[in-house]
Amino acid sequence: MKHVASEMERQGFKVPLLIGGATTSAAHTAIKLAPYYSGPVVHVLDASRSVPVTTALLSDNQRAKFIADNEARHVEMREKYGNKKPKETLSLVEAQANRYTCDWANVEIAVPEKLGAQYASLPVAKAAPAAEVAELAPEPAVEAPSTE
Repeated sequence: MKHVASEMERQGFKVPLLIGGATTSAAHTAIKLAPYYSGPVVHVLDASRSVPVTTALLSDNQRAKFIADNEARHVEMREKYGNKKPKETLSLVEAQANRYTCDWANVEIAVPEKLGAQYASLPVAKAAPAAEVAELAPEPAVEAPSTE
């Protein structure tokens, strides 16, 4: 996605870039993608939510405010991300000195009654109501009428 944004910038695109789908977030869009494209970069959760965004971007009355509000959200997210305090971590030596220790000779470890894969034998009629089973059953084959 970063490559697409930078290519759109390199080629002089001026159209809005809508980013969405399961693997994206508003923060990812603001922090990692928007800096690579000077046009509007908008995160939408999924395709169904892109209609109001597109409507606002196409509207002469709403476009400027929508873009300004979107950019303000991006700036806020980038600042918040930049102001994060680094997490305290241990050095390798400290982590090794703090490792988990266990007296394996004296610890009680539960042993299963049976080893290996185990399967339950359950009739289909008990697993699902008859109506649901009927819905899953294939339709009976219909024979073509005889031409004799």
